[in-house]
Amino acid sequence: MVPSTLVTSGKQHPINKQMNNASTNTSKKSLSIRWRFIVLILVVLVVVFGSLTAVLINNSTRTLRKNLEDRSIAFSELATEPIGDTFMVYKDSGTIRIDQQVRNFLQLNDDVIRISIINLDGETQYQLNARTDQEFSDLLPNARDFNSNLVYDNDLIVITVPYFEKNQSHSYSIVYQVSVRAVDSAIRSEAITLILFSVVGLFVSSFLSYVFVDRYFLNPVANVSEQARAISNGDLDRQIVTKNNDEIGSLAESVNLMARGLKEDIEKLQEMDKVKTEFMMIISHNLSTPLAVINGYLETAELLTTKEQFEAAIKSIADSARRLGVFAEDVFAISSVELGMKMAGRHAIKCGDFFNSLVIEMKASAQLKKRNFSYENNISNEEMFVNRSSIRSAIFNIFENSLKFTPEDGEISFSVNRDSSNIIVTIRDTGIGISEEEMPKLFTKFHRGTSTMTYDYEGIGMGLYASKVMVESNDGTISASSVLGEGSTFTITIPFQKAELDELDGIAV
Repeated sequence: MVPSTLVTSGKQHPINKQMNNASTNTSKKSLSIRWRFIVLILVVLVVVFGSLTAVLINNSTRTLRKNLEDRSIAFSELATEPIGDTFMVYKDSGTIRIDQQVRNFLQLNDDVIRISIINLDGETQYQLNARTDQEFSDLLPNARDFNSNLVYDNDLIVITVPYFEKNQSHSYSIVYQVSVRAVDSAIRSEAITLILFSVVGLFVSSFLSYVFVDRYFLNPVANVSEQARAISNGDLDRQIVTKNNDEIGSLAESVNLMARGLKEDIEKLQEMDKVKTEFMMIISHNLSTPLAVINGYLETAELLTTKEQFEAAIKSIADSARRLGVFAEDVFAISSVELGMKMAGRHAIKCGDFFNSLVIEMKASAQLKKRNFSYENNISNEEMFVNRSSIRSAIFNIFENSLKFTPEDGEISFSVNRDSSNIIVTIRDTGIGISEEEMPKLFTKFHRGTSTMTYDYEGIGMGLYASKVMVESNDGTISASSVLGEGSTFTITIPFQKAELDELDGIAV
């Protein structure tokens, strides 16, 4: 289980502290963003609905006024000739018939409130229901005009239409006064209606817009923020689930990737810490055991009285020294390569001589450990360009690994072959084999096939890793296959190097 909070010296880890602070700041920003969205939506909708309402009111006003003008002009053109003719006939005998004719026309249009007849000097000759005579001197230019004229006079529309007698003489004009109050009232009523609809539409649109933004933007962001805060507090197994296939979804996936990466890093750190602990135990064992043997024989040297005892002591001391030497050589090679230092230069060596000398050592070690050993060489004594020491150590590490895990009377075979461009070294054994779970970790540093708590094999888990490092430093490859309980096969491929010899550089051998 991954700990919820990394702790250093009893205090919260600085990384988690920074992540928690970032989460708090994100929460504050989320609230701020929510209100900014609300204000932005309101401002945009007010501008949109305000502009739309203003345009509609303006269009309605122009339409109503234009309709009033058109109706008034049509009315004046219709009534001018009949009213004028009646006036010409009865002007000297009273106004009863004239009033009757005018009233008949006024019934056709409620917006016309007064009809007057003026002469070319602007003097009123007739006016229906006039309380006082009204002079139209300001309309004199219009009275003398041969065309109809329309002007606005406060809350009235004044239309002056010339009247032509039968002989086409022009002595009079008829003035129609049209009230715009009804239109203004209609405009106000329609404006109020539009404003009310706009306000209702504004609130409904604001609500729907907020619900949409909140559902598809703010809530997913808040969810990602909340989940990210939980992850930052140590719940690295949590995954952010979102249906968004947009930037918010990408953000959630990025946070998930970050959490998985952080979890893997923590697990690696924990594994490394465990490996370091095991390494200290293993290295302690690998150093203390041979040193104890050497020191033991040195301290009891005066007690060795026979030749057999002395030879056995020398053999044990030599074996312990060899173990220390192999350990030191592996550590030295790995450290050198990981520090970027070059191995000692490559040289031309005879393949037959090199492998024959290796086989002599292997055979002796196999006999000493009571293992059966076989050797097959299918190449001639041609040259290859390698670092002799590193290749020897790599091959011998693999061989000793086979010795270690092969029981007594087991079989170990060593063969050397070649193809068109490579030397192929194969080491097979009939040992305990390697499980499928262990295979991917086989050539990793400090990996051992047994637990530290059940430590029953010598070695610190660096031999195979050292072999891999040294083979690859010679441009070769190493691989393994195994069947659990039946044995393992290790293959080392070393290319023939036809280039010029490397000069000695880096580590001397």
